[in-house]
Amino acid sequence: MRQTNIIGDTCKDRRIDYGLIDKINRQYEREAKKEALKAKLAKKKGIEEGEEKAEQNPANDIKYIKTPDKLRDIKGSYSLHKGIYMIDFEIHVPKGCGLILEPGVEFYFAKDIGITCKGRFEAKGKSGLEVLLTAKDKEDGWKNLYLKSGAEAILDYARFSYGKGRAYQNELKKGGAVLLGCEDDMNPTISINNSKFEYNSADYGGAIYNYRGDIRIKKDNKFENNSAESGGAINLCIGNIEIDENNIFENNFAKETGGAIYISYGDIRIDKNNTFENNSAVHNGGAIRNYNGKLNINKSKNIFKNNKPDDIHEV
Repeated sequence: MRQTNIIGDTCKDRRIDYGLIDKINRQYEREAKKEALKAKLAKKKGIEEGEEKAEQNPANDIKYIKTPDKLRDIKGSYSLHKGIYMIDFEIHVPKGCGLILEPGVEFYFAKDIGITCKGRFEAKGKSGLEVLLTAKDKEDGWKNLYLKSGAEAILDYARFSYGKGRAYQNELKKGGAVLLGCEDDMNPTISINNSKFEYNSADYGGAIYNYRGDIRIKKDNKFENNSAESGGAINLCIGNIEIDENNIFENNFAKETGGAIYISYGDIRIDKNNTFENNSAVHNGGAIRNYNGKLNINKSKNIFKNNKPDDIHEV
């Protein structure tokens, strides 16, 4: 009897704990769910990275929307909705007419193609849904936005890249992204806000060339990696420019003078908290070169860093 009791006690000690098994099973289930979620997130990340790469390389199978025929003959005020468009003809905005590019509009221009405006042009983007004007082939580039006498432009959350400018007044190309040219008393004007100019180039004014026009560069704009013979980002010739605050001029280059800005007989006012960094010119005026112009700037209220060979050179 005693032996039987011992055996019975031993069996009792070895009884299966089903509560413990359920606990272990639940733990395994939680771990399995975690692994499944990790795999799902990794797959999603891979897709997003692929989409990002495709966005960074515009040549990857872009699906263009059919370009509206109205762009060939703009009458009145014409608005274009979000979409990706390949532009292979010069867009003309006549005097008294207007072209409005709404948030998310992207123009990919063919070589030697751009916009000529005698009326009103608006790039009305918004944060996360900018208006883009760029080249179908960045090696070929595109012309620019040409604002003629009396034209008016408003840029808000716009991006201009890979512009090559157009011949103006001589065979030299001017205004890689934007050209203001006045031939009478009707000055062209442009207002720029929350916009970016990058990888544009020309003989004069890598991003913008201004001949007798009026430019207002408001806030939070960036001019980066633009280049020219003079005025890597901006070349001002007998005109006016106001630069308000929190604008950045960075890594612009001039083969001659004025790494970021070149002034010739024009007036320019630079307010405060603007940054000029890593701009360069071969001869002088790493950031700004002023030749017989009027430069109104309080250098202590703006930031100048690592511009070569100097920050400001005036004659």
